Amino acid sequence: MKTDTTIPAEMLKTFPPSVLTKRQVKHYGPKPVRGYGAGGAIVAQVRYDDQCGNGHNTFSITAEVRTNESRRHNDIAAGGCMHEEIAKSFPELAPFLKWHLTSTDAPMHYLANTLYHASERDHWGCLKGEPHQWSKVLKFHCSPIEWTAPNWINEDFLSWVATQSPDYFTEDKIRALEHVNGPKESYKFGPKYTVKPDVEKWHECEFDSKREALQWCEAARQGYTVRSVESAWGEGKARELNHARSAAVWPEATDAELSAEPEDLRRVLLARLPKLMADFKTAVESLGFVY
Repeated sequence: MKTDTTIPAEMLKTFPPSVLTKRQVKHYGPKPVRGYGAGGAIVAQVRYDDQCGNGHNTFSITAEVRTNESRRHNDIAAGGCMHEEIAKSFPELAPFLKWHLTSTDAPMHYLANTLYHASERDHWGCLKGEPHQWSKVLKFHCSPIEWTAPNWINEDFLSWVATQSPDYFTEDKIRALEHVNGPKESYKFGPKYTVKPDVEKWHECEFDSKREALQWCEAARQGYTVRSVESAWGEGKARELNHARSAAVWPEATDAELSAEPEDLRRVLLARLPKLMADFKTAVESLGFVY
């Protein structure tokens, strides 16, 4: 069972109010930087605004590096979330890097990302070996072979079969449906056959010939069972606790705290969120931004 990753609406109302701003940017540098070529210089950009137009301000720290060569092409040599380089060149910004992509309604995907990285469950929400998909199978009482959807007949048909009595499947229930060509088509396909009363389209029929339909009905009248069986299993994954600390903006979190059961970890994450957002407001304002 997957854990709820939505932040309660009532909690969102308790977060510090923010003034929606379209552009609020500060630049740091340029400063010389090694490893990119002659004349390498790095500029850090810090912003807290609604540049993306998604209705809330978001905090970000990125950087660009230019070299003599890149300047000749009016281009950059490197750019993006260069947080290690930013921390080295602008140590005054290092304490703010943890707030990257935090917005006025929480760090980005606060619960979803933290819970995913902290757990041993894969994207299906499953541990290794846990089933996440089931398929219906049909077994005629006269045969040891189980027929699995969708390899033979689709799941909807088997669900319908499970509601019928074996006595239903007589020759008079078999209907032939002719193929109908679309505009400018000239295909010459023979009829298909169905025993399901609501099937009206050729391609939805279960059987390619009346012989198949008759044989199927004969076997069905002798009795059958429809059941669900596991058909796909989770792969699990390793815990990624450093990623979880980053997603939660919780660098001091212990391995034990992050390895708690998902519901327990969710409660802890929600409990710390109001103070986290208050600290975020303080950090943003300390840089001279209007929160």
